[in-house]
Amino acid sequence: MSEVKAIIEMLDHNYIDTRNAFRGLEEKYLHVRPIPRTLAISEIAAHIAYCEAQAVFGRLFGLPRKSWSVTSPFFYSKYSYPPNMYTTPIRQELLEMGVAEVRDELFRIHQLVMAKLHDFEGTPEERLKGAWGRGKNVRNHLSYLVFHVAYHTGQLFLTRQFLREKGRDE
Repeated sequence: MSEVKAIIEMLDHNYIDTRNAFRGLEEKYLHVRPIPRTLAISEIAAHIAYCEAQAVFGRLFGLPRKSWSVTSPFFYSKYSYPPNMYTTPIRQELLEMGVAEVRDELFRIHQLVMAKLHDFEGTPEERLKGAWGRGKNVRNHLSYLVFHVAYHTGQLFLTRQFLREKGRDE
């Protein structure tokens, strides 16, 4: 297996925990920001999906947003950077989604990203304009994406914990 394919496999493996983060989640917790300057679970999911699509369709394949082969209520520019989200209310389009819809949309985007990644034939050292991570190459860009999804998956679990610890109704 090539190094790039191994990194792509790690990205997909992250979603085992991501799926577990939604298991048993009650609707009443989905759109709640537990403390100032934090995001609701629905917003974290939208951020993960938007950034994963941006990293692959936009950065890795160099496609402008209008040329991505997918649309989603999660594709809103403010979802790319959490500090932009803290200062605005949760979008109505997101508020209208339930737990299953948010989870399923996140996984739908992930599966489309994975399908696109299977078409990628670049090398780990290939320079990548606008790459994430150090080194500005394919290896570091995809490795950072793996980290990014894992980090925010942990945030999903912590947000659930915050909501319970704040004494909200169980």
